[in-house]
Amino acid sequence: MRGGTPVALSEHMDVIQRGPAAWNEWRDARTEERPDLLGAKLRGLDLREARLAGADMVGADMRAAQLSHADLRGANLSDADLRGARLREADLEGATLAGALLRGADLRECAAPHADATAADLRGADLRGADFTRVEVMDAVFTDARLRACVGVNPYRIQPLYSRRLEIGPQVAYKLVTPSGEGTFAGGIDYLEALATGRMVRIPEANTDEFEACAAGINVATMVWALNEWQEGYRVLEVAFEADDIAAIPWTSDGKFRLFRCQVTREMDLEHNEAAGG
Repeated sequence: MRGGTPVALSEHMDVIQRGPAAWNEWRDARTEERPDLLGAKLRGLDLREARLAGADMVGADMRAAQLSHADLRGANLSDADLRGARLREADLEGATLAGALLRGADLRECAAPHADATAADLRGADLRGADFTRVEVMDAVFTDARLRACVGVNPYRIQPLYSRRLEIGPQVAYKLVTPSGEGTFAGGIDYLEALATGRMVRIPEANTDEFEACAAGINVATMVWALNEWQEGYRVLEVAFEADDIAAIPWTSDGKFRLFRCQVTREMDLEHNEAAGG
């Protein structure tokens, strides 16, 4: 940032404007130099197969840019405007896309493992076949995004499930228990007793590793998950908690997550699909 306004180095801008062939030749001669394209105006530019690994492209205007097969490994694209950009089969491993505008972007079959897409706007983006393994998607928006065969983006984890971490005040989930009142994977807690006495259920050592699908903690879920897993004699309890009580929302979650503590508030009447006892 120079004089308060993001400005790319003029030499780097001059070269990139000449297209990917000229850019790649220039980079081959300067392998130790980090590309400085901070706030660059690259709208609609053809950069297919451009070698942009490690580039500083914070705040760049890349609307409708052609970036298919581009090497963007480790590039910083925070707050970049990539609306309508074509990034098909681009390599975005470890790239930073925090706050980037990717609305309507074509990200089919791109490779973006370990990228940071915090608060990125991916509304209407095409992510079919993309590799988003271990991508940070907290606060990212995926409304109307095409996610078929997208590895690592779990529609249960992103909105609305993951947004539970941001909710203020009490919220509810559901606990599937055996006829005796224990969790379906045991654990020694009598949830029916907790319901009867009003005792708070606590597991302070709950596993916080979000790459562990099933681990120690109070495992609760959406009602859809509870009903899908229900067996004859099982009971479904409603539990109340707040965002700070969440231990982990696993990356592979299909509706289940873990809590440190909760209050068992009521038993659900599954026959009438409403709470027993009001």
